Amino acid sequence: MDSIVADKGSCEAFCWPDYVFLPFAGWYTAACQYLGTTGPLSFLDSYVIWDLAVAGTWRLTKDIFRFDPDLYQILIGTSLEGDISFDFLKRLPAWCIYVETQNLTVFTDVKSALVKGFWAMIEHDANYHTEELRLFFFLEDGSLLPAILQIDKTATISQAMQSIVRRDSDHNLVDPQILQASNEIAYIEMHECIEVALNLLLYICAYWESMSGGFDKKPGRPTQMKSKKGWRFFPAERGNNIMIGSSIGEKIRSARKSDRESQAEDLPSGREKTRRSPRPHVRRAHWHGYWTGPRNPGETQESRKFELKWIPPIPVALGKDEEADPA
Repeated sequence: MDSIVADKGSCEAFCWPDYVFLPFAGWYTAACQYLGTTGPLSFLDSYVIWDLAVAGTWRLTKDIFRFDPDLYQILIGTSLEGDISFDFLKRLPAWCIYVETQNLTVFTDVKSALVKGFWAMIEHDANYHTEELRLFFFLEDGSLLPAILQIDKTATISQAMQSIVRRDSDHNLVDPQILQASNEIAYIEMHECIEVALNLLLYICAYWESMSGGFDKKPGRPTQMKSKKGWRFFPAERGNNIMIGSSIGEKIRSARKSDRESQAEDLPSGREKTRRSPRPHVRRAHWHGYWTGPRNPGETQESRKFELKWIPPIPVALGKDEEADPA
């Protein structure tokens, strides 16, 4: 892995964007070497690629994102409809991150399984010159359940949710059951997991750069270091715990408490209660996307930048609709 990454840029086949640590083609090569074969790998052997890609990439930073429980519950119910650029997910704070989930289950085979969390990473397909968001749901039995969505600059999140990338079946990189599930009931069971993951990832991508606390170490991408065996990446010594949404979680709880106290007030008979300000209330949270930068004649969309804000569900308690402090 170290030697492959060190040769990045040496030829066309060894070129990929900086937000991708190592394409799956590189992990495929490593898996073949490990298994002592030149390929093609069988479907069962291809699980080695998933394990290598997830463990090999995540171990460099070991970022573990946890959400405030009240923010989490509201956030996962946020609608993904609208003009939300799927390309926005390329802003993940590290090459691979792990996000804990809360009370999330998925139907696999003949039973429901608890999802403890998921790993998320971006894949660059050297053969098709396309990019994908790869999710690996971590089940309670220790297995990984993958879900793959193609990233398209012109596609929205809702459009990407309508299909799962199929072409990797030719290389035995995707479970055939998952591919088949895209048009069957089984996909509905996975739809909730994917939607939960996307909402959590969007929030992380939108706010991690503005975080000033709530973490052991601010996430980032390490660089290779020179050693006696050449240029190498060294794994993080321990997990990097990152808490998301403590501040806004407190505001949500405070607003709910204020609302309950307001509703519990007893009024004298025949008198109407008057209020100088509206009662704190919960409205459906939503994402608001917009483009920034100059819009001059002849300029393309490439010269502009897509920004995203999560509009909280309790505008009165938060003071401003736009305020959503992730720390």
